[in-house]
Amino acid sequence: VLVLSRGLWKKAETDTGAKEENPATNISQALGRPGAAFSMCAFFCYVSYEMTAGLWASSYLSSVKGMSAAGAAGWAAFIYGGITIGRFLSGFLTKRLTSRQMILYGCAISLFGVLIMALPLPAGFTVAGLLLLGFGCGPYYPTMISETPRRFGKSYSSIMIGLQMGCAYIGSMLIPSLTGWLSAVLTLGAFPWILMVFGAGALIFGEKSGRFVNG
Repeated sequence: VLVLSRGLWKKAETDTGAKEENPATNISQALGRPGAAFSMCAFFCYVSYEMTAGLWASSYLSSVKGMSAAGAAGWAAFIYGGITIGRFLSGFLTKRLTSRQMILYGCAISLFGVLIMALPLPAGFTVAGLLLLGFGCGPYYPTMISETPRRFGKSYSSIMIGLQMGCAYIGSMLIPSLTGWLSAVLTLGAFPWILMVFGAGALIFGEKSGRFVNG
């Protein structure tokens, strides 16, 4: 499909090429753009949320919900199944929903899934929560990336995407390990609530960064 769509990519480059601004190269100026700090925090929180969920879900299912290790590992993959479905459908939903709506609705669905996981319900409900968690995550990352030029201007988009990605990787490196330490101190029962903090952070910071469009 990607090979067959090459002509569309060339057309898009032709249509937008004449309108491109000169790319900015000053990182300090990019950091000073209204909403830049909020956007970077949003990426930090979101990737921390997704990576922590993916890495610790099987341990949670095994230790807290009583599943076998093999079964827990298999059911934990529902997170990535949900993300795949959510990302696939979000491509069609862009025709009906705004970027802000995609982020808000996605985060709401995902956090509802985490709430189901946190409640003292049978393991089957927890698996459904994992699926909802992933499904709601689907549109977040690509929508936030695609919004970058509109939010910060095309000339700053390259730098801002780099800064956002950097914050995302810092989150993916630090927070899953911190979750492991907290779980050792507080038990793995704290896992859904740790997710709730970062999922809510992704929602709040993403919403705040969108208030400064072309600020």
